[in-house]
Amino acid sequence: MTCADSRCSPEIIFNQGLGKIFVVRTAGNIFGDCDYGSVEYAVDHLHTPLVVVLGHQNCGAVSAAMSSLSDDSHDHGHIGTLVKKIKPSAQKANSEIPYKDDKVKSLAKAIEYNAINAAQDLLQKSELVKKMVDEGKLKVVSAVYSFETGVVTRVGV
Repeated sequence: MTCADSRCSPEIIFNQGLGKIFVVRTAGNIFGDCDYGSVEYAVDHLHTPLVVVLGHQNCGAVSAAMSSLSDDSHDHGHIGTLVKKIKPSAQKANSEIPYKDDKVKSLAKAIEYNAINAAQDLLQKSELVKKMVDEGKLKVVSAVYSFETGVVTRVGV
């Protein structure tokens, strides 16, 4: 699961050819019902052994959630749905590193928390994924990709 941003294509990041990895993408790398179903399909039918929730540097969806802490410019329509789901990560990051004081570091922390929260969300909402993890047949990890370095860094537990 990664962001819809074309700069973070998992096939390129992980040096994999087409058809080698199963990819689910949404803005802000967050899950909705169809995304849970897509991951469950990959795990159950394709026997995928690893789910990576991959955030990325300077994510626009997370940035919108950070901005929404001080105004409601992104709280409308379906964009509001994205922002609402990301907002707890933004709030947690903002409490540690105030966005008004250091936007770069606060956004980076929010991106980490968002990847972690999305992975936890998957485990809470998908009984199949949780069962496969508990049985040792699947790992779910969260990570963040840096455009500057090209490095993927695992975050969270």
